[in-house]
Amino acid sequence: MERNKKINNFPKIFFIKIGYSFLFVLIFSTNVLSQNWNLVWSDEFNGTSLDLTSWTRETGGNGWGNNELQYYTDRTVNSYIENGLLVIKAIKENFGGRNYTSARLKTQGKKFFKFGKIEARMKLPFGKGIWPAFWTLGESISLVGWPACGEIDIMELLGHQNYKSYGTAHWDNNGQHAQYGGQYSLQTGTFSDDFHLFSIVWDENFIKWYVDNNLFHTISITPSELSELRENHFIILNLAVGGNWPGYPDSTTIFPQYFYVDYVRVYKDTSAGNPLVNITSPSANSNFPTGSDITISASVTGFSNLIQYVEFYQGDARIGIDSQEPYSFTWRGVYEGAYSLKAKAKENNGLIISSEFVDITVGQGYTHSPYLGKPVLLPGAVEMENYNLGGEGIAYHDSDPFINQGNQYGNNYRVNEGVDIQPTIDLGGGYNIGWLSNGEWLNYFIDISKSGHYKITTRVASPNNSGGFKIEIDGIDKTGNLIVPSTGDWQNWTDVICDNVYLEQGVHLLTVHIMNGGFNINKMIFSLSTTNINDESYNTNSFQLFNNYPNPFNPVTLINYQLPVNSFVTLKVYDVLGNEIAALVNEYKTAGNYGVKFEAGNLASGMYIYKLQTIDFIETRKMILLK
Repeated sequence: MERNKKINNFPKIFFIKIGYSFLFVLIFSTNVLSQNWNLVWSDEFNGTSLDLTSWTRETGGNGWGNNELQYYTDRTVNSYIENGLLVIKAIKENFGGRNYTSARLKTQGKKFFKFGKIEARMKLPFGKGIWPAFWTLGESISLVGWPACGEIDIMELLGHQNYKSYGTAHWDNNGQHAQYGGQYSLQTGTFSDDFHLFSIVWDENFIKWYVDNNLFHTISITPSELSELRENHFIILNLAVGGNWPGYPDSTTIFPQYFYVDYVRVYKDTSAGNPLVNITSPSANSNFPTGSDITISASVTGFSNLIQYVEFYQGDARIGIDSQEPYSFTWRGVYEGAYSLKAKAKENNGLIISSEFVDITVGQGYTHSPYLGKPVLLPGAVEMENYNLGGEGIAYHDSDPFINQGNQYGNNYRVNEGVDIQPTIDLGGGYNIGWLSNGEWLNYFIDISKSGHYKITTRVASPNNSGGFKIEIDGIDKTGNLIVPSTGDWQNWTDVICDNVYLEQGVHLLTVHIMNGGFNINKMIFSLSTTNINDESYNTNSFQLFNNYPNPFNPVTLINYQLPVNSFVTLKVYDVLGNEIAALVNEYKTAGNYGVKFEAGNLASGMYIYKLQTIDFIETRKMILLK
């Protein structure tokens, strides 16, 4: 069979009757026009596991409306990350009453988009009855069903014709399913031979389909009957086996089959008036006295009614949030140092737009300063990725200070520093320090709120049993060498505990020395030993949420709580209507006493509720903000 490209050297005009109107479709032979594309979301699949904050593994074997043969599972054997690729694997096996298994991944309820460019670089499977797809559905599907929610098929392929890709739009036309699609055929080779780029460019007027930046299909979505194609859509990647359209596997079909995805990216055209965020104060290169309260303000221009909230960052760490215009946050008691501020605006559809960095100094602008702008308040947790600012030889020593090993495994936190950081699957998420070697060290400024004996619990993971580290406070060894046991894997986490470490109230320099490498370290949790508690009401066998102090307060108060056992903890603040104001704690903690500062500089006077919750315990208390 001769295989020619769908696109030709002249435009084609199609008229499709929809009700009493006509749909005008114009197809040009052209590459993607130059536009001001701004990347607003992507998954590069560079981590060690699927990002479940973006994706959900759908499950089931009900035929999916097409008489498909596979059972979609949430097992990592059917969908996993390997060598920087997402792999969806179709297997011939008995499972859930079906003879095949595969995977279907969706961003529904997590990431959804309206207009822009959506693309994926993929290498496709092949064979009779094999049906991979990269497509979208309207977020409204749970309310209006299909096809009224709308569907955009960016890429579909029939495995027995794996040189041909299809692009199709589906919608509801007065209660009837309507569709319009086109196809693109390679002149030589197949889509299983190598990776190809599949994309759509989508605005309020048109959807245009491309393969390797070659336009092959266009549809106008301006008619009122196609309104569902002008709403929020979520992304789906799946590999079906069999069905009404592709037919069914036969003796020539090889299993397992693999669907490889290098990346999925979503862009917005900034020339179209999309939101832009800028820090309006402080201005670049501003200097403030040590200990200042610094108000950071941001403006959002262009469709500001779509903005959910604006977050404020020092470097890559969030330090504040505001959900009402004018957007601002007061960063209190900032320690001497040099800092880089950034704002991020989040749209209702989940997209995030960032400002440029604004550099400021506090005091003399010392290079050795706390990453979050002030020492970590203890009791509490020291997150290892938030080591001090200052660089190699000042804030840390790394054996390869010009390489962040974690960047090739999905890290996007402090990527230009030499400390090796990677995403962690430990409780609470976030990042851990990895690739640790003998003689490396990390510095952290800490603020001990009460003198006493502390229990220090360090979260570690290692497939080896030879790791070790020690903890120094102001250059004094407080623990000796602490042995890291084998946990069987780099992301199987356990506790290393050192009890009765006496710490004086005040600001100190914490140094973590790596005595023997070969392990990962996530966080250090400091809790007061029970011998420090003199209050007769203290019961070490119970959860307790204590009254905040001071109360009433303006604008800072301290909330203390007690855990009798290791627990995953949330501590949140709400207004009297039940709206969440702040999440103060959302992480795994060991048994002990903790204190958390709540800063209410941006809130109005009134009553607020704070709630402590674990799997076994819930308690709420009231506090009064008086300004």
